[in-house]
Amino acid sequence: MIAAVDSALGSQTHTHTLPASHFPFYSYSKPLAEILLAIAARNGANGQYRR
Repeated sequence: MIAAVDSALGSQTHTHTLPASHFPFYSYSKPLAEILLAIAARNGANGQYRR
């Protein structure tokens, strides 16, 4: 499915996997935060969010 979306939109999706259920906010909060911070840093976030 991801390959089909990438093909249709002309982009490349990056996935991250955590050994958790569908709601990792409690059981894997630190690894999830690290992933989100890495994504933000890669996309040029400077401590501010976009609306």
